[in-house]
Amino acid sequence: MKLSRLLLGVALTITIFVWFGWDHFVGVTYRYRLTVEVNTPNGIRAGSSVIEVETWEGIGLPGPEAGGIRNRVRGEAVVVELPGQKRLFVLLDKADTLLLEAYDRYLPQELGDLEKLRKARSLNIVAAVPRYRAPKKLKLRRAAMAKREISKDRLDNFPLFVDFQRRDDPMSVQRVDPDHLETTYGKGFSLKRVFLQTTNDNISGEIQRHLPWIEKYSNRNFSGNPRFEFPTPLADLLNAGYFTTKVK
Repeated sequence: MKLSRLLLGVALTITIFVWFGWDHFVGVTYRYRLTVEVNTPNGIRAGSSVIEVETWEGIGLPGPEAGGIRNRVRGEAVVVELPGQKRLFVLLDKADTLLLEAYDRYLPQELGDLEKLRKARSLNIVAAVPRYRAPKKLKLRRAAMAKREISKDRLDNFPLFVDFQRRDDPMSVQRVDPDHLETTYGKGFSLKRVFLQTTNDNISGEIQRHLPWIEKYSNRNFSGNPRFEFPTPLADLLNAGYFTTKVK
């Protein structure tokens, strides 16, 4: 009887794997180096970060809420050290979409996301992250998540750019407009390019050198306030998870 149950369990497991596909369980894991270059009065300054993303498709068991594309990100924000001891932080909020955004032109369009990612991780191409993409070319799920960023007929591909007016004060965090760095940093500052390349390098882990207090905010936002205000202050939205996955 026990043997029969064991054989039945093995048969059922094999059937599920064949029916739903191995990718539904193991997914695709890849790494890329995201680099941000900034023009400054003292020349080009650059920062980069190696980010790992695991992507898989749920099988919809026990319910449909368990289905769909899922992602797990490991890594840290890009930090660009600028003249005058300033820091530009490019966050992790879109880390799970950037590879396909940058490599899309090199991939067969008839493939699904998992198949595209499998091909993309072996390309090893230096590719720019497009500034914008038309929402109609994106899946509805992605467009819904980024609805607040839709401007006319374009969708912002870039992650959040932020800095701190006082780097020892998380409440001083402020948005930085990638198209107008001079508004935050002054004349002579502009974004040169944002690009990435697949890699097998180690995942980056130096954010605490720039923000030694970041670990305190692993389970709460920077302000500690409930999100009742509208528009919501940036400090109410951000926590350590936007900057690093290495603190708990």
